Amino acid sequence: MDIEKSNEITKFAKKINLLYIVKDKNNKNNNLNFFEIFFNKVTCLDDGIKALKKFSKRKYSIVITDIDILGISGFDLIENIKNIQGEYNFETYISLTCHNCPDVVQALNVLSVLNKNIRHT
Repeated sequence: MDIEKSNEITKFAKKINLLYIVKDKNNKNNNLNFFEIFFNKVTCLDDGIKALKKFSKRKYSIVITDIDILGISGFDLIENIKNIQGEYNFETYISLTCHNCPDVVQALNVLSVLNKNIRHT
């Protein structure tokens, strides 16, 4: 990827807010440090119920979750997000060195299939 394209993606990412739900939000091995550099605002939680309340306020463009989290499972969190009323539009830009980007893109594709109010491009 050339520098101009990389700068364009970085500039765009700085406008995106991320909701990141992990089993142990204090674990230094998670991706939080990277996300905080890359995205505008990152909220890191370890509780699915709190995450659902935060997401409902419509401040996040991207949600990344573990399966095993407090409150409700990551699967249940996504199920609840699927059923949220309102329209959501997600645009995906991927780094070629990102290891979990295919999983994130697939999750957004699934959400857009399951909830007609969610669009993913």
